[in-house]
Amino acid sequence: MVIVGLMSGVLSNTGTAAVLIPVVIGIAAKSGFKRSRLLMPLVFAAAMGGNLSLIGAPGNMIAQSALEPLGLKFGFFEYAIVGLPILAVGILFYATIGFKLLPNHDVTDDDSSVFDDQKDFSNVPKWKKTLSLLILIATLAAMVFEDQIGIKLCVSGCIGAILLIVTGVISEKEALRSIDLKTIFLFGGTLSLR
Repeated sequence: MVIVGLMSGVLSNTGTAAVLIPVVIGIAAKSGFKRSRLLMPLVFAAAMGGNLSLIGAPGNMIAQSALEPLGLKFGFFEYAIVGLPILAVGILFYATIGFKLLPNHDVTDDDSSVFDDQKDFSNVPKWKKTLSLLILIATLAAMVFEDQIGIKLCVSGCIGAILLIVTGVISEKEALRSIDLKTIFLFGGTLSLR
């Protein structure tokens, strides 16, 4: 929960949960814990960790865009004032009382087939891993210091994504496939409700 919570603070909380679900399933298989006892804390930690920064959860950016016409805005880590205590209390809850309340289901053969389709990233060249990490750190730094450098968050994010494609870390097709259109349409549709 600590790792997921902190990662989802600076990455998409939905993406963080999606990427780490196969890892947690592997941990469950090797440790003997039931998947249901590990997956629910993973998802809750991702949701709580999304409240650590402006980019952690899509709702945070929606609130920012609603405040900008009024001349108001949040700092990059301003959400952490409330989000960090919530994450800490959530982790303590699941480490003590909450763990006993989690479901304890056995996995059937039908359930395991969902995650048999794992991608193998062991053959990714080291230069791609290093370059993608550097681009991620530079993009996050640009977002954190938005006021000092004068580049908006959305522009910094787009520049980071374009750099990943231009440098060959990922192809244009891979980038397009990684976009979850259901999430975009969901949040785009909710903008009209504000």
